[in-house]
Amino acid sequence: MIRRLRALLADARIKLLSLVVIFASMVPRTRAASRKTGVHGQRRAVLIGAYGNGNFGDDVIGHAIVRVLQDNGFAVQVAARMPTVKHLEASLQVPVVYVGGGLSSLYRTWRLAQGSEVAILGGGGLLEGKRDDQGVHRLVLEYMAKLLVCRLRTDRVLIHGIGISPDLYSSRIVSAAIRVGLRTVDCISVRDEASVLIANEIRSVRRDCTLVEDPATPFLRELAGPIVQDESALGVVLLDRGRWPHFKPSDAAAEDKRATVLRELADKLIIKTRHGKHIVLFSFHWSDPPIVDDLLKAFVRLGGDPDHVTIRPYVEDGTLSVFADLMRCGTIMSMRFHPALAALVAGSRVEIIGNLQKLQDLERNAGTSLSGTWTYPSAYNDPQEFLTRSLTADRQDDSLITRTG
Repeated sequence: MIRRLRALLADARIKLLSLVVIFASMVPRTRAASRKTGVHGQRRAVLIGAYGNGNFGDDVIGHAIVRVLQDNGFAVQVAARMPTVKHLEASLQVPVVYVGGGLSSLYRTWRLAQGSEVAILGGGGLLEGKRDDQGVHRLVLEYMAKLLVCRLRTDRVLIHGIGISPDLYSSRIVSAAIRVGLRTVDCISVRDEASVLIANEIRSVRRDCTLVEDPATPFLRELAGPIVQDESALGVVLLDRGRWPHFKPSDAAAEDKRATVLRELADKLIIKTRHGKHIVLFSFHWSDPPIVDDLLKAFVRLGGDPDHVTIRPYVEDGTLSVFADLMRCGTIMSMRFHPALAALVAGSRVEIIGNLQKLQDLERNAGTSLSGTWTYPSAYNDPQEFLTRSLTADRQDDSLITRTG
């Protein structure tokens, strides 16, 4: 009975969020398109995304986008979905405001946007995920709703460097709401080809979206510049996808599948150590330490030598240092996108594990085992140039959009 009630409440919240997105899309902008300024006469911008949730991949996107905004004269505020903002604020050196999730977060985001010229939904798989998962439905609606309530107060609303599920979602009202919302946004860039196809199909009545390198790419290139690699080091990055979103033990079938994945990976790592590799287990999210420990247990149980393994502990303020440590490894095996991207940028050999949409696109463009001077294909545009053009162009100026097939 309680489970049924929770399901009904979740469904009601999803429908209400869908209506908010549709309503916010339909309401015309009422404020004048005047330049709003913050401290020292700077123009102001608000950045929305998966910030404050202890994910170093999301945080490095924030670093990259904030830098472009500051280079264009904007004072930036970041709207964080989760409350762990202290270390992120110190790292970004801009205000990071916890707005939370759910319906109440929309009002807090709307207030945060007051006086801002532009709002950006920026970076990551913000509109992608399992198409029949209610948690995914709630999150994609929430992100879109936050951006569109900002539309009521700002001159421009942009989406930059995200992923969009190519088949959208199993709920018709969720898909309809996202379609309406995407048509309302002034400019869109996405970071993978599957997202381009769906975005162009949705926005065909207006203009195409732009395919860009992940927004963090130029920032990661700079970070990789002075790094000297250790060819004997093999970095491993995990993702406890089977326990998402609460990261607690799931049903028996899911736990068996998780154990099988870890056992197979442990077997591979044992072989790697016998060929002279030293394993470094990284955590890029607060949920990673338990699965790192479980992998190490499987490794030892199958006969691996723990002296050949180092665990790089999770530290809340470790965004830049953990990426630097990862890029020092000559070889990387990754279930997460940004560690794989960082390793490719650094010239490490990379083995991509898993079937996430963003990883599949990276694998398609780069192959399953990569090394050397990897770069994005020429079809991908520079994310910094796209964002700069989008910030400076008039809303009606179609010339800022680079059309891609």
